[in-house]
Amino acid sequence: MIRSNIEAAASKAELEEIGRKALSIRLSCLESLATLGVGHIGGSMSVVEILAMLYFRHLRIDADDSRAPDRDIFVL
Repeated sequence: MIRSNIEAAASKAELEEIGRKALSIRLSCLESLATLGVGHIGGSMSVVEILAMLYFRHLRIDADDSRAPDRDIFVL
């Protein structure tokens, strides 16, 4: 579904917060790959900022209600 309203640009503080979350995601990826001993680091690291911005700013996702009828569904 394409939304017709245009969102305001992210504030500097919001971008910094999403950047911190992206860094945390990157560290989790590295820890997982190191624990497993296998995996492709490039694929995991190349899209972190895009996915963090989508998840934390644009997608309508409620972790407490994953079956909400108006939630967005993201397929990668």
